[in-house]
Amino acid sequence: MTSTLIIGESMVELTHHTDDLLRKSFAGDTHSAAVYLKRLAGDSEDVSLLSAVGLDGLSNELIEALNKEGVSTHTVLQHPTRTIGLYMVHTDSQGERSFQYWRSQSAARATMALLEQQPALLADLAPTRVFFSGITLAIFDSTARAQLRELLEQLKMRGTQVIFDPNYRPALWQNKEETKAEYQWAFAVSDVVLPGLDDLNKLYGTSSMQSAVALVKTLCSGEAIIKNGEHGVTYLNADTQFSVEVAPVAKPVDTTAAGDSFNAALMAARSKGLPPQQAIEFAASVAAIVIQHKGAIIPRTELQHAINQLNT
Repeated sequence: MTSTLIIGESMVELTHHTDDLLRKSFAGDTHSAAVYLKRLAGDSEDVSLLSAVGLDGLSNELIEALNKEGVSTHTVLQHPTRTIGLYMVHTDSQGERSFQYWRSQSAARATMALLEQQPALLADLAPTRVFFSGITLAIFDSTARAQLRELLEQLKMRGTQVIFDPNYRPALWQNKEETKAEYQWAFAVSDVVLPGLDDLNKLYGTSSMQSAVALVKTLCSGEAIIKNGEHGVTYLNADTQFSVEVAPVAKPVDTTAAGDSFNAALMAARSKGLPPQQAIEFAASVAAIVIQHKGAIIPRTELQHAINQLNT
C-alpha cells in the first residue's frame, strides 16, 4: 500500500451560502489535497496529515472531519493554547476567488516544534511519499523551515519521494527574496514539483511557458508538471517534455482547490500506475469537476465517476 504524508495547515473555511448566511467547512491547500487523495485512492492509499490544531471544540471538529474522510490524524498534533486558522472566500462572477485570513497565531505554525517534542513519532515516519507546499513554508518561521528541510532530507534518504507545489501567496511572505531562498532548497530536495505558471510569473517573472520551463530546469532535476489552467499542462523531466491539452470549463463556479484537487488526483493516478500523460489528463478532469461547485471540498457523490474511473 502506498502511504502519503501531507504537511501543512487545515483551516476553517467560510463561504457565502446566501447574502446573509455563511457556510462553515474545513479546507486549506494541503487539507484539500489530503481529502481528495483519500477519496480518489480509497483503501489502496494511506493518507496522513502532519499539522497542528488546538484542544478546543473547533479543533476537535476538524479532527473528526478528517477521520470521517479516512485521513489519518495520528500526526495531527495538538497545541495547548492555540487554535486553527480561519479564512473567508469571496468569489466573483467568473468563479475567481479572493481570500481574507485570520491565521497569524494558528496552531499549525508550531507543527515542527511540536513534532520535535515527540521523537518516537518522528522516528517512525516512513511514508512512500511526502507532499508539502509553498504555503506550508510560508506559515513556518525560519527555525521551523530548517526543521522541515532536515525532515525531508532524512525521509528522502529512507527512500521517500518528495513532492512540492510552490503555491505562491505573496501576502504570506516578507518579500520575494525570502521566498526565492526558501523555494530554492524546496525545489532542489523534491523529486516532483507541481508549480502553476501564474505563480512562477508572479515570483520569477516567467511570462511564458517556455521561460517557465527554462527556469524550472535550473531549479530541480526531477519531474516537473507546470499547470496553466485551461491553457494546458506541460510535463518535463531530464529526458522528456510534452504538453497536455485541457478542456475548458464553460462556466466555473468557484476555482478554490482547483490546484489542490489536481495535485491529489495526479498522486492517486500515479499510485495506480498511470503514465504521466494519462495521470495529468485524469487530474485535469477532477479539477474541472471541483471548480463547478462552491467551496474547496465538494460532495463526495460528485466525484464518484472519477473514483470509479480510477479503480477500473
